[in-house]
This record gives sequence, structure tokens and C-alpha cells, in this order.
Amino acid sequence: MLAVLTYSLAGTAKILPVVRKQHSLLCTLLLCNAAAMEALPIFLDKLVTAWGAILISVTLILLFGEVRPPYMI
Repeated sequence: MLAVLTYSLAGTAKILPVVRKQHSLLCTLLLCNAAAMEALPIFLDKLVTAWGAILISVTLILLFGEVRPPYMI
């Protein structure tokens, strides 16, 4: 039991400096999310037609970015 608690506290100590900078963390997450959403159709455009890339990227972003996250709790 003590070993699990010690391991848990060690993990907390590693992440605490990142979480303390809340505004930087939020901005970083939002910028990375926007970059990923913009890069997806560009990447898919090389694999499928332009319309296919748009349809696939919109569907994936809708499913995994909007619909799925509320159920991940």
C-alpha cells in the first residue's frame, strides 16, 4: 500500500510544474488541437481525393473531437 502511494506521489511531483502554469497549458493544448485538426485534411489529401479528405476529416473530428469526449469520463 505504501509503495503504491509513494509511486503515486512521485508521478504527481513530475506533473505538478506543468499543471501550475494553467494558462500556458491551456494555450498549448488548444494550439496543438487546432494544428492537428488543420493537418488532418492536408495529410488525407495525399491519400484520397480532396472531397474524400474533407469528408473523412470532418467525420473523424466530429466523432472523436465532439461526440466521444463527454463519454470518456
